[in-house]
Amino acid sequence: MSALSTLMLIIKMPRNHIRKRSQPPPSEKFLHLAVEDVLRGKTSIRKAAEKFNLKPSTVGFYSKRYSSCGLLPPAEIKRPQHSTHIFPVHMESELADYLKTCTLINHGMSPDETGIIALSFATANAVATPPEWKKT
Repeated sequence: MSALSTLMLIIKMPRNHIRKRSQPPPSEKFLHLAVEDVLRGKTSIRKAAEKFNLKPSTVGFYSKRYSSCGLLPPAEIKRPQHSTHIFPVHMESELADYLKTCTLINHGMSPDETGIIALSFATANAVATPPEWKKT
């Protein structure tokens, strides 16, 4: 084994993948109509995907997600935010602005101080927080 190949085994290349999407994400309206047609038994997953110009895997994923409950899909199929978000988007931006102001006044804040402010903000706005937040 040469020195170069040994060096290549030791050094790991960084991950810098940039996702290249050829189509925009599916519209909420068309996705809702396609899933509704599938759940009512009007069409198959593939035919609904062709009818509304969606990918069959997307229609299949959302129709299987809502088929187990036996109800039609809700008005909003896709989640507006990530499942691990604590604060709604408008509250999160308000908290971020406040933290930036506090940082400018106090010449920086520690992560513990930031956590205390976030917990008091969540408590004041009656937002459910994870149990780990209350340990500190």
